[in-house]
Amino acid sequence: MNSFSHAFDEDTHGQILIAAKIEDKEMILSYKDDGDGMNIIYNIVTGKLKGSIRVESALKKGTELIILLPNVLKD
Repeated sequence: MNSFSHAFDEDTHGQILIAAKIEDKEMILSYKDDGDGMNIIYNIVTGKLKGSIRVESALKKGTELIILLPNVLKD
């Protein structure tokens, strides 16, 4: 819900799509929106979750984050 409130103005309608799968030793999440809600996702993934992000973007089609997370967090 936080992502949705940051991605879109109150007068704007939008869409957020999230998908997940596990490959080898990583969880792969795909987060896509057609707004501006990416900053909070980046900070959580790269900071607290020790993951990485690949960005794919297409004009007038929005931006998709491919999120790679370790299955086990190490101290």
